[in-house]
Amino acid sequence: MNRIVVFTLFSFFSYWVSANEIVESIKRAGLTKQEPPTGGITSNKIKLKSYKVTLESNQLSISPLALSEASDMNSRETSINGYRLIGTDKGEWGGELTLYPPSNEPKVLLKDNITNIHRFNDSIYVITGQAHLGSNGGAVHELINLETNPELKLITLLPAAPNYVISDENRIYILTYDGLVSLEYWNGAFSIKIIVHNAPWNGFSPRSMVKIGKTFVIGMHTGVTVIHEEPWGNEINFYGK
Repeated sequence: MNRIVVFTLFSFFSYWVSANEIVESIKRAGLTKQEPPTGGITSNKIKLKSYKVTLESNQLSISPLALSEASDMNSRETSINGYRLIGTDKGEWGGELTLYPPSNEPKVLLKDNITNIHRFNDSIYVITGQAHLGSNGGAVHELINLETNPELKLITLLPAAPNYVISDENRIYILTYDGLVSLEYWNGAFSIKIIVHNAPWNGFSPRSMVKIGKTFVIGMHTGVTVIHEEPWGNEINFYGK
């Protein structure tokens, strides 16, 4: 059989299996396909549940997100070679990134809200930003010269405030306040791609995300959004109660 045909059939089968698993997980959570919500978390929507998505033993889990969990979905601490890096995010009161060397005094490397500290390709990336009142933006920094003169190098600005970060072998995916972007590392540099803009979770506090093949599942207030990415366009569906 022609190799292209075999690859096409394999890709289609893999997508069908992934899509079927996602559909079953959505059913177990009691969610159904609906029109995406609009208008943000208003007084009549605040009583509705927020949802988180996780991958446990390669199985998608969708469950209600407790209020106490909302601020703990991101990783803001890491350790490497005896050094500890801790970030804080205090919303409108700001935050900071502090480096704790093994034998010296702590050093504040950055004054900003720290959304996530992410390990990727043997490097450490610090994702910052905030959506508050009229501001909605962020940035990605790389930690360099850890053991000699530690500092942060700006990689890129973000089109909106970051909420959650994941990665695979080739890319970093950043879930933002109103969209989804990817950073691809190639030939010594990053390129940024906007996968989704003005997404269904715009204004609905997206807090978690998983990637299964070419499909992203995003947990948000009132339900989950599923995005299947293809070169010719994205299929986007919202599921709620």
